[in-house]
Amino acid sequence: MVSPALDFPPFNTLSDEVLADLMPKLILKTFSKDSFIFTKGQPSLGFLLIILTGCAGIVVEGEKDSSNVVGFRYAGDIFW
Repeated sequence: MVSPALDFPPFNTLSDEVLADLMPKLILKTFSKDSFIFTKGQPSLGFLLIILTGCAGIVVEGEKDSSNVVGFRYAGDIFW
């Protein structure tokens, strides 16, 4: 395994050769607690996002400046 950080599906099924080719193409970004990765109505980032550590909440705006957490994504989860 080229990177223990990618030791989850579907990456853990790839050969070391394929992973070695993939690694230089990855962009690592860190997000601070309580920051937004993207918001409703924003154009697509154009990337497949993978949570390596921690978790991300899915927040939906409610009425009168309220918001609700409707789900979470955890390490190993992939979204776009």
